[in-house]
Amino acid sequence: LKQLWDDGNRAEALERLQRFVQAPTLASDPTLAAKSWLKLGQWQRAILETSLDTQSIQVVLRSLSHATEYNPDSYKAWHAWAMVNFEAVSQQAGAKYVVPAINGFVRSIALGRERALQDTLRLLTMWF
Repeated sequence: LKQLWDDGNRAEALERLQRFVQAPTLASDPTLAAKSWLKLGQWQRAILETSLDTQSIQVVLRSLSHATEYNPDSYKAWHAWAMVNFEAVSQQAGAKYVVPAINGFVRSIALGRERALQDTLRLLTMWF
């Protein structure tokens, strides 16, 4: 799937990954499930480029939320989830995304201490 994506066949890669994450057997491997849902959320966000509307935000956040549920200790999943909420606040001034963004950044800072500087700065931006 990554090869399809890298070759520019993004729509097909995204469609196949969406089918893969819906497979009932995926739930038996939480690590693979978390990585797959994270990749799906990242690809969904990449396809949107700079435009985020409420429906698109919800689709991406749903995928990333599954990633955090399958692996609650994943820095990458929490960081990605927090970033989409942060972008939603930045682009739409959506107050409903502020608290989830803060919660996501707090969680990602706790999990990724060596990579916490950027998340800390974004967290401070949210407060001020």
